[in-house]
Amino acid sequence: MPTNYPDDDLAFFKAYKKLNCLPLEVWQRWYQGTGFDQKADTQELENYSKVGEGNGNLNKFGTFDYKKAFKIDKVPKIAVDRVTRATNLFHTGFVQFAWEKDKAGLYFLLELSPEGEKLADKLQAALELLGEEGIGGERSSGAGRFNVNWLNLPENWKQVVDFKDRKYHSILSLFWDSRITADCLENASYEIQERGGWIAESQLRRKMVRMFAEGSVFLSPPQGMLVDVTPHEFEKLKKHKIYRSGISLSLPIKAKE
Repeated sequence: MPTNYPDDDLAFFKAYKKLNCLPLEVWQRWYQGTGFDQKADTQELENYSKVGEGNGNLNKFGTFDYKKAFKIDKVPKIAVDRVTRATNLFHTGFVQFAWEKDKAGLYFLLELSPEGEKLADKLQAALELLGEEGIGGERSSGAGRFNVNWLNLPENWKQVVDFKDRKYHSILSLFWDSRITADCLENASYEIQERGGWIAESQLRRKMVRMFAEGSVFLSPPQGMLVDVTPHEFEKLKKHKIYRSGISLSLPIKAKE
């Protein structure tokens, strides 16, 4: 919970719990600034619980607009049996961001070590290639393509990253580490998420791994490491290893004790 979050939140807790995404301005105020406004924020969340809309700063910055940022559209397709030539109708869902404005921007923060700086050009080239080929499903239909903008850290994000009055650290990425002990989880607040999935060049699934979810909070900045998720069948074929990144990127925050 952010600092100054009230103990009696029964009237608005459901609305607070449904906040899937926080605008940077709200997140910065709650977790690095003055904290939760027990009068204005409480009143606006209570109003949102009752009538489904806000009328204050939370609404101004788009706190309740998460579902307006994208739209899922279904496209009909036909599958043809290779033997009998029989057809089967099915639908595929496509996610379009900023559907009405016809433009979107997804971004991530990247922290490079001195050694990692040497690989920056190769990483940018890899992102350019992914943008041309597409990521996710239905790439053969043109889905998942994007343009890459490689930018320096904006001033508002510099203030967030360089925040000095720190006590806790909130992760922005999935985090995994084989060296985690009970002491590391003291005074932590976290959720565990299972991650699996298919290997792109085969019909095999990666090993399932349980990771700390984004938004989890720890007393010290967690480092993390790569986790080997190579399936046994892949190893028998003597192919390359498959890894999932559990390396963490965290931000310093203040938090309610």
